Order: sequence, then structure tokens, then C-alpha cells
Amino acid sequence: MKNWLLLILVFFYLINPNKDGYIFGYLILFFLVLHPKKTILKLDSLGYILLIFSIAYAIFYSFSADILVQNIFIYGMFPLTFYLLGIYLFNEKKELFSNTRGLILIALVFSVTALFSTYNSILENGYNILNRNVNNIWTGLEENATYTGGFLLLNMCLPGILIVSWKKIKILRKLILISLYIITLFAVLRLGSRTQLVISIFSILAAILYLVARQSTRKNFTFFVILIIIGNITFGYLNVDKDSEFISAYTDRMESKKYGTNTAGGRTERWEKSIEMLFDKPLGWNLDEFGYSHNLWLDVLRVAGIIPFILLIIFSVQSIKMLVKNLRFNKNIDPFMATLAIYILAFYLLFFVEPIFEGYFEVFVLHCFYLGLLTSFSINNHPLPLKSRNSDNIK
Repeated sequence: MKNWLLLILVFFYLINPNKDGYIFGYLILFFLVLHPKKTILKLDSLGYILLIFSIAYAIFYSFSADILVQNIFIYGMFPLTFYLLGIYLFNEKKELFSNTRGLILIALVFSVTALFSTYNSILENGYNILNRNVNNIWTGLEENATYTGGFLLLNMCLPGILIVSWKKIKILRKLILISLYIITLFAVLRLGSRTQLVISIFSILAAILYLVARQSTRKNFTFFVILIIIGNITFGYLNVDKDSEFISAYTDRMESKKYGTNTAGGRTERWEKSIEMLFDKPLGWNLDEFGYSHNLWLDVLRVAGIIPFILLIIFSVQSIKMLVKNLRFNKNIDPFMATLAIYILAFYLLFFVEPIFEGYFEVFVLHCFYLGLLTSFSINNHPLPLKSRNSDNIK
């Protein structure tokens, strides 16, 4: 019963009603503190790196000009809280979180507010709009379209998940997932989010590579024949009208020389300036210099300086190493592992192009949750002492 109550708290945090989701984050932290043997005492090297980074970032953030006092604690504790939450739920709710159902359920709940907000705007204004932004369904306040689209990133991975899971899921579930993807896709088209379309494409490519590496030559041949047939049918009947109201939100953005696809929406110039600032102002710089860097690591550098920046790089590298080792260890087709890998890829695609801590902090926290699930999966499937889990002993 207590674990279901914990799940309800998680759902409310992800839905974030009236922007008060952080309150449920505090309650989740309190719950985990009451169960130290199943959470805090399971802290591994990756968790310690995350904790040190989070505290360092929170401390340096506290010296910033424009701060919210409550954010100091949130930045310092929530990433580790949700990392431990992932470890806890994998072990305590195995029937849900040791398969793709739990992964997709969390992703769906995370997208609820963004979906309702976007479809509310569609009902009011349709697709042919000049302003891509939408009003938050809870507060009624206008929110940036790119920001809203960020909460749909995991739903946009569904094509890749369906590819790797196709033979192992029932028809009804296939139809539900396809329907969810279509619903999300129409919301993304309304928001004009190019990043989400890229994530969807990469999820498909990742799924194909995952299967090809684990199937026989004969199965791969059949697989590619099916893909070619589906591709020919799709592109043969798909006629994209540039004047269609369904893609009106993309028209100017694609043709813009400054904010078009060639410049990653104008981000490449900011990345170059940020790298220069790494050497000129290693302790960070003001937002007034040139705005956000639109990159998780570079924006951390801007706010908190080089120490949290290096710690975050170490955390990211160790996370990727853990993922790669798990993929290499399991030579069979495992939808759970494949889904985790696709989700983590989606997170990093967003991390490279957005100011995460100052815009999508909930996304980073959710990323830590999935890493916690991956940690427990790793320990349960090839148990090693926690301190050596990230060593090269895994073959």
C-alpha cells in the first residue's frame, strides 16, 4: 500500500499541478529518508558523484543575482532523491518497473500537462497560428512552445520502442501506444518543436541498430525488406503541403537563416561563445552576456562555474559507460533495456540544445530516475559489489 502511495506522489510531481509539484518532491524525499536501508544505504559511486555535483551547483547558484531560495534545496537534493527513487521502485515494484510498462507509464504521466495544455490551445485556436506558445492548463499563464514540447520527449520515442518490442506485446497494447504517439505527434506539430521530431527519428535509428546487433543475418535481411516496404508505402502516399495549417508553426523557423536548422535554431553561436567563456570566465558569467547557452553542461558552467561543470561531465560519462556496459552484457533482445537506452538517448538530445536547470529541471530529475532504474537493473542482472559496479569487470 505504501508503495502505491509513493507512486501517487510521483505522479503528482510529474503532472506538476499549479506549478506546485516540488511539494510532492519534498514528500518523496521524506518517504525515502524513512526507508534508509532500501535507499540511502544503496548509494553507489554514480549516486555520490550526482550528490556532490548537485550540492556544488546549489552552493554556487546561491551566489547568483536572481535566485529563488527554495531552488537551492531543490537543486541540491532532488536529483539524488529521484535517482534513489528509481533504485527503490525497481526493487520494490518489480511487477511494474522491471518491464516497459512502468517506463512508459511514467513517461505518459510526465506528458499529461503538456498534452492537455496543447490540445486546449488547438481547440481554441486551431493549428494555423502566429504564436506557437500555449497557456498552461493549470495556471492559465502562457508558456514557451519549446518548453512545453520538452515534456513530450519520451512519448516521441514510442516508434523506436514499438520496433524493439513488436513481437513481445499484444495487439491492444500496440494500438494504445500507436494512438498515444499520434496524439503526441499532433501536439508537437502544433508546438512547432523540431527537437521532438529529431528525437523521434533518432529513436527509430537507435531501435534499428539495437535489433541489427542482436539478430541473425537472415532475420536482419527480412527486417530491412519490411522496413523498405513500409518506407516506400509511407513516402509514396505522404504528400507534405508546406502551406498546410498543420505545419504552419514550422514554416518560418525552417526558412530562417539565423534560427533555421543549419544553426541548430541559432544555438551554434551561443555554444562557441560559451566555450570561449570557459577560458575567459571559468567561474561563470551573467545571463546578460548573450543569454542562455542552450546546452545543459554549458549553462551549468555559466551559472556555477567550472567545478560543477567538470562534475557534471564526470557524471554524464559514468552514466553513459554504465548504459553501454549493460547493452554489451545483454546480447539478447530485451525491450526493457532497449527502452531505457532510447529514453536516455532522448534525454541527451534535449540536454544538448536546451538550458535544462533553468528551464527543464524536471526533465533532468526524471533522467536521474531512469538512471536509478538502470542501476538496479545492472545490479540484479550481473550482481557485483556496488563499489565495483562501474569498473571494467563487466565483460
